[in-house]
Amino acid sequence: MARFAVSVLVAIMLVACGGGGASPQATPSTSDSTEPTAPTSEAATDQVVTTPVEVTTPQTLVYAGMEATVREIVVSNATPGTFLDPEPEPGEDAFAYFDVTFAWEDGYLGGSGHVETDWFSLELEEGTTVPNTAVDFKSAYSFREGQPVEAWLAFAVDDAGQVAAASLQVAEAGHVPDVLSLAEAADDGYPIDLGVQEEARVSIEGGCGDGEADVTLTGGEVDLDGGMGHDNERIVLNGMARAETGMVFLRLNFQTVAVSGTCGGAIVNDDQYRLEVDGLPTGPLNNAVELLDPGTGVELIFGWMVPADAELAMIVGTVDGTTATWPIVLPAPG
Repeated sequence: MARFAVSVLVAIMLVACGGGGASPQATPSTSDSTEPTAPTSEAATDQVVTTPVEVTTPQTLVYAGMEATVREIVVSNATPGTFLDPEPEPGEDAFAYFDVTFAWEDGYLGGSGHVETDWFSLELEEGTTVPNTAVDFKSAYSFREGQPVEAWLAFAVDDAGQVAAASLQVAEAGHVPDVLSLAEAADDGYPIDLGVQEEARVSIEGGCGDGEADVTLTGGEVDLDGGMGHDNERIVLNGMARAETGMVFLRLNFQTVAVSGTCGGAIVNDDQYRLEVDGLPTGPLNNAVELLDPGTGVELIFGWMVPADAELAMIVGTVDGTTATWPIVLPAPG
């Protein structure tokens, strides 16, 4: 999504969850040692040695509407259970500690959010995946709109140079991951503008029979996150707003102007906007019901999650009335 500000976004499951997590305040002490990396041998574990990782910070990734921002990375032999204590305890192993914040993306009205640290992993340059180790025994964080939360991630490593060449990855099982290269921020290419525009006069519901409306498809885009629909509401209201593996989200923008109505007006609803996915008509993930007088209109944004290689066609209008069908071509996967 063309959105790497300078931060990192945790895959977050967009489910209702109350409250914001407490933010750790303590900062680990730093030794005066001139060693370039944290010690890993038994002979060097009698003191805590903390070394900054030389990467650009902050960096941000956006995952399912959540921004995960990496503010600082250090490598230390402080144990994960005591790293945030005023006097952390040294251990035999070195860890890369990531100081991150979790927050909703600007304009994304997500309510409360929940993220688990085991969704994160560190992908080393040689191809090894290092799982997260809970810092201070905290494995999950909650945050709310306007209330970001500070969090810590930890990964067992050899030295700071190994971390600087690695990538941070976040994904819940079965969903498309988001990856942040620590050496060089890169754009994942999403959302992708489809450049579509169509127009037709179709049947819409009236109070006691079909009316007519002019419907214009004003645009569309493909994304890995569900994103926002009309009325400033999320397209995916419950569950994970990140595309499942092999899937993408499709958002289409419509302007509908009532031409005629019956018995009180014209009724515009989501049943009149059906996406044919590999031949199967499918309703959108979000809803709409609007009562229009002739000459008035409404702008709507509907979303679907579809296979990345699906053949699509947009059908507008009542099922038994006059409809219009427009082909929708997805960009090639990958």
